[in-house]
Amino acid sequence: LKHSIQTSIYTYIVAKINGMTSERSLKILLFASFFHDIGRLTLPEERRLSFQNKSIEEIVEFRSHPALTLETFKEPLPFADEEIRTCILQHKERVDGKGYPHEVKGPSIFSLARILAIGDSISELT
Repeated sequence: LKHSIQTSIYTYIVAKINGMTSERSLKILLFASFFHDIGRLTLPEERRLSFQNKSIEEIVEFRSHPALTLETFKEPLPFADEEIRTCILQHKERVDGKGYPHEVKGPSIFSLARILAIGDSISELT
């Protein structure tokens, strides 16, 4: 819960610092950032955190957590629209294409997912 709250706060701050004023975009970011890692809860507890000391299979399993989060929201929910789902799915993608789960790269990464990725990274560092 702490990580979700921190990520939401950092994501909001990053968006505002970069001039985002759209209330809709800010709401998408807040919902996506709060729920972005729910899929980790489906993993065994010892596999939820980092890649350190993990087998290849465990790393692959961990890297599936954005897709697992979407599975959690498989049934349509009023707040989980397509843009929120895209933010969640792409929050670990990287501009160079070495992210996960789908190795999306460059401008193909949803702009709001990029902002969420920054907030998530800041939270992971604190």
